[in-house]
Amino acid sequence: MTTDRHLAVMALMNEIEAPAKTYRHCVRRAAAAHTDSAEYDRAVERGNAALDDIEAAARRWVASHPGQTPAT
Repeated sequence: MTTDRHLAVMALMNEIEAPAKTYRHCVRRAAAAHTDSAEYDRAVERGNAALDDIEAAARRWVASHPGQTPAT
């Protein structure tokens, strides 16, 4: 039922879960703040860092699973 690829995808999902949650939280904080405020700038900066973490995890996954994508 579960293949090695499925397990690898689940590991990727587990790795990006925390930064994805952080990103969503930052989007809500930025939306609630004034765009010219320090709080807005902090939320955007932290959200961008979370997206960088997600990108890095995806790139590591692709590099360690040549010829595959999470969907194949």
